[in-house]
Amino acid sequence: MREGMRSVMLMTTYECQLRCSYCRVRLGARRMDARTAARGVDLLLSSRAPRLLLNFFGGEPLLAWDLVRAAAERARAGRAGRELTVNLTTNGLLLDEEKIAFLSGAGGRVHLSLDGPHEANRARLAGGRTRAQGAMEAALRRLNASRVPYHANAVATPARAAAFDADLLALEDLGARRIQFGYQVGTLWGDAARRDLLAALDRYEARGGAELVNRVSDSEPVMLKNEILVDADGALYWDGAVFLEAALPRLRETLRLGHLDDAPDVDALEPEPRKCLERLLAAYPPGSGGARIILDNIKTGLALQRRWPGRSLAAGRA
Repeated sequence: MREGMRSVMLMTTYECQLRCSYCRVRLGARRMDARTAARGVDLLLSSRAPRLLLNFFGGEPLLAWDLVRAAAERARAGRAGRELTVNLTTNGLLLDEEKIAFLSGAGGRVHLSLDGPHEANRARLAGGRTRAQGAMEAALRRLNASRVPYHANAVATPARAAAFDADLLALEDLGARRIQFGYQVGTLWGDAARRDLLAALDRYEARGGAELVNRVSDSEPVMLKNEILVDADGALYWDGAVFLEAALPRLRETLRLGHLDDAPDVDALEPEPRKCLERLLAAYPPGSGGARIILDNIKTGLALQRRWPGRSLAAGRA
């Protein structure tokens, strides 16, 4: 995260049209109401930081578009001259021209989840709409035709790590000009899959032409990322409590920060990564299966951090 920036993420809904095999969010019918969203925005606006970042996540946030729009408008009205970025993470299935026009005027940017060709998306589309691949590619074309900053996000899994360069090149062929990749968390990678991933990245960097966001990111190791998340019911967490819930359910308790009703100081909620690690291992002590996953995923993140040493979570986080 950029120095001097405060970020708050709104967990708008747990509903989603897709069932991505690598997703560890426990999906369901829960949805944030307008009052909770407004209070979450006010939490961000209470920060003393000169730069603010409002993140919308899910599930699929565009299933709660009226809430997203109202929250973004509230943030812009209350920013008091500060820089505000509105970030929307979406599968793109509902990303039409009207929503793109609104985001363009609201200082928005889009994190488009699109793993590349149909072969890479097959597992996530199996539980979703049969025409989803075409709809996601159409969303990418609309973004390319707009002025909204975006990046296409692809997720590497241990099973596809050796072919990940091909997935990234295929994503370029679909028209992606700016790419960010993630890697599946909440599962064991192991040394062999890590080596496969790093080798695939070597091959991609030798051939790929898109801007790769990870080169300047400060988010690794992602397991120690500690963004503040406002849940649908107003509870406050470090975001791993939600993003890893299906794999590591005890994190719901150990990564809880309180509730909006507590009137917290948002600038005091974001600790050092060391504190996050302490809480992770309090939930899953060394030697447990959960700890093996946590430490393995941290090892993957550190390998990527060493690959692009210019930025790091420990050095770059505000």
